[in-house]
Amino acid sequence: MEQSVVVKMSAKQEPQQKPKTQQKPKTQQKSKTQQKSKTQQKPKTQQKSKTGEIDDYLSGFTEQERIVMKIAEQHLETSFDITKSIGFIEWKQSRSVSK
Repeated sequence: MEQSVVVKMSAKQEPQQKPKTQQKPKTQQKSKTQQKSKTQQKPKTQQKSKTGEIDDYLSGFTEQERIVMKIAEQHLETSFDITKSIGFIEWKQSRSVSK
């Protein structure tokens, strides 16, 4: 004699709801440049001289170094900052020592 098992399912099963967790109110976050007060921001004259230093640094590159620099900029995107690179820092220090 065979016994059959019948499983009853309702036609419409509702998914279980997850308990709600408290969410922090959304506030607008300021970017790093907005967080700095006006007294902490560098004057534009210093920013311009920095671009001149960068141009001087890049002018000494070989073709291979230029290619490597482009690849680094593409891969790192917004994380890339030439002024924080080891090469630029060493170049700047050697330049100030020789003056």
